[in-house]
Amino acid sequence: MIPLAQPATAQVAPLPTTIPRYVVTAEFGRNRGGSDYTSFPTSAFASICQQSCINDNNCSAYTYVRPGVQGASAVCYLKSVAPASTPDSGCVSGVKL
Repeated sequence: MIPLAQPATAQVAPLPTTIPRYVVTAEFGRNRGGSDYTSFPTSAFASICQQSCINDNNCSAYTYVRPGVQGASAVCYLKSVAPASTPDSGCVSGVKL
């Protein structure tokens, strides 16, 4: 029989008192062109690009381009500012709030 809860273990170091939290939107079928400071090939999941933006303090917005739109693999563009959004069925974009 597997117990429902495991005993807690003590933390070696204190936990930080402030943890930055961000909300990042997901806009399906939208492109936010321009203001790229980096780009990289990524998996077939837009959530990887979104998570990269969440984890990067320099990121204000992102655009994920689906595989086959600009090449065989998907591409993630991280942006220093949030450009205007335009319709594009091959993209998923978002803004860090």
